[in-house]
This record gives sequence, C-alpha cells and structure tokens, in this order.
Amino acid sequence: MTLPLPDPCGLEALPIGVPARIVDVGHRGTAPYSGRLGDLGFVTGARIELLRRAPLGDPAVYRVRGYDICLRLAQARGIRVTTTL
Repeated sequence: MTLPLPDPCGLEALPIGVPARIVDVGHRGTAPYSGRLGDLGFVTGARIELLRRAPLGDPAVYRVRGYDICLRLAQARGIRVTTTL
C-alpha cells in the first residue's frame, strides 16, 4: 500500500515511476544550487519522474526535459513537486 503524498512534496519523496511537475526550486537550502539546477532543466512547470535510486537510496536518477540526471538527496529535498499534472 502506498501512502498519499502531501501536495506539494519534496522531490526526495516522489515514488519511482510517478510523473510530477516542479512547483519550486530553491526551497530548504538549495538556493546556492538553484541557478545551476535551472540550467539543467529543473524549472517551475517542468515535468519530472524518478527513474531509480542507488542501492542505499542516494543518489537518485530523474528524467527531466527528456534526459536523465542524477541528484543527491540534499539537492532533491529543495525541489518541490506536485503529482497533480
């Protein structure tokens, strides 16, 4: 049984294979990375999906704007997403 996610939630809470949309970048300590994350496609409104996690849960691979990118848990925590597309 999968528990419902709060809306919005942190990217680190997104289950594998569930599509989502980014609603905020730079939340909870990612402000120093927000410019670079934006350059990589992590912008408000972009669709994102968790593809897989490393065996110990960190890092994780996400698909955003048609390509796959790996993020550490610390950076994923600062990105807010909604599963309401």
